[in-house]
Amino acid sequence: MIDQFNIHQSVPLNGEISYEELSAACGLPVDPLRRVLRHAMLNHLFREPNPGYVAHSDASSVFVTDAKMAAWLGHNYDEVFRCLHAVPDAIRNHPTSADPGHTPCGVVFNQPKGFFAGLLQDQPWRASRFEQSMQAVTQGSHDASHIVRGYDWGQYGNGLVVDVGGSSGFQSVAIAECFPNLRFVIQDIEDHSKILLENRTAAGLSSDMQFQVHDFFHPNPQTTADVYLLRHIIHDWGDDYASKILWNIASVMKPTARIIVVDIVIPEPGTLPWQAHRMIRSMDLQMMVMVNGKERTKQDWRKLLANSNSKLNILSISQPPYSVASIIEIGLVH
Repeated sequence: MIDQFNIHQSVPLNGEISYEELSAACGLPVDPLRRVLRHAMLNHLFREPNPGYVAHSDASSVFVTDAKMAAWLGHNYDEVFRCLHAVPDAIRNHPTSADPGHTPCGVVFNQPKGFFAGLLQDQPWRASRFEQSMQAVTQGSHDASHIVRGYDWGQYGNGLVVDVGGSSGFQSVAIAECFPNLRFVIQDIEDHSKILLENRTAAGLSSDMQFQVHDFFHPNPQTTADVYLLRHIIHDWGDDYASKILWNIASVMKPTARIIVVDIVIPEPGTLPWQAHRMIRSMDLQMMVMVNGKERTKQDWRKLLANSNSKLNILSISQPPYSVASIIEIGLVH
């Protein structure tokens, strides 16, 4: 409701506003507005500094000052949370299917093609919002710098990094800022070349960065790359689809190339504080609800490679400090 009625944008950043004034500004009757906000305040969103008046908390103000976080809020409240109630129906209808359309998202939005190929394609404004929301998860425990510092990119000199499904290239830009000699090809099914250029210019980079429209369900056209980077890609897909993505790289990559997968590796129960486990399991459910994807344990990752018919082998798994995701280095078995 906060997102749908734009409540966060109607509360002044500095100062306070009465419930009556806020009601008029956002078009929501006073009674439900007051009840919803007082519940939100128990979760540190907004505050009531004086009886009958609303002000921003530190947490709620972020959704006004940071457009990317506002997009993340909209994606989760408007799409993810709306789909949760449809989990039983989706499982009853398709109990073992990994099809991206056989999801709670497909049920709620009547999208037989699912989230990526259906909803985002049919409604470009949602695609734009989702793109922004994904940039929001390059902060905190998802910060792009974890991947920069957590892997030895310098070993490749002026080698070629292919950012598969890399959207507008924000992860590649972060790597290039520290390793300017590397060359990059950012691939995605939609043309994000204009945004890539903007990001590169804003960062003051002179690195060789190109955009290439590519569907990762087809063999990768870049056959001389040193690294194929898949950041938060594989977890969007069930095992059959994920295996195909990996095969389409493995079948063309040179023997010395590496695939770098950046995704969660679910830890053993009891090895992390319960709050960390809860966040990881929540993300796993979000993948199930929206796209029929999944987060995977170490054993799941090994099984996925074994079933991909691609002679791929996990060389190392490391988790940078403060990062929720791990870096999985994969190479060909010689």
